[in-house]
Amino acid sequence: MHTANLTVCTRRPMVVNPLTFILRLFVNTFGITQPAPEGEARAGRFILLMLIAVLLALGAVAWGLRDAFTR
Repeated sequence: MHTANLTVCTRRPMVVNPLTFILRLFVNTFGITQPAPEGEARAGRFILLMLIAVLLALGAVAWGLRDAFTR
């Protein structure tokens, strides 16, 4: 009779910084060069600020169109 050797692998859950996650997602999606570890935080803040600016601009356009069509 064959018995399987089962080993239990216990791994700690990996904590991911949301800013780092967004940065790596953006970099991998658009295929740009990975920033150096020293510049990773700066690049993450820049991408986050640009994302917020785009969302605010889209919100302003949507609000303006809603206002224009409800009059």
